[in-house]
Amino acid sequence: VYCIGNWYPNVYIPAKFNVNADKAKSSLLNKIVGHSTIAGVPYSATITSASLGASTTRLVVLPVITDTKIELRVSWQINIPMPVYYLMYVDVMTGELIGQEETIIS
Repeated sequence: VYCIGNWYPNVYIPAKFNVNADKAKSSLLNKIVGHSTIAGVPYSATITSASLGASTTRLVVLPVITDTKIELRVSWQINIPMPVYYLMYVDVMTGELIGQEETIIS
């Protein structure tokens, strides 16, 4: 499996997920995301139902790096447009948020 510029052995993808796309989205409601802009100004936004309504989801395999290993986790990638501008990754089995990244650098 070729994933994010690396080759990995075969990946097991469960036949049934504990968390569907709608449940993954609802777990992000009212979450505050933030970062510092290039100018060093703090930026934060709250994920609202309106921003989740405009978001898109897709199923991806995400490498999660811990201290001693790399895990490939099947997750929902939720692309949240303005005013949040974030990609959020929610594990399909546990429902935990396993990654996030801003999509617009300001």
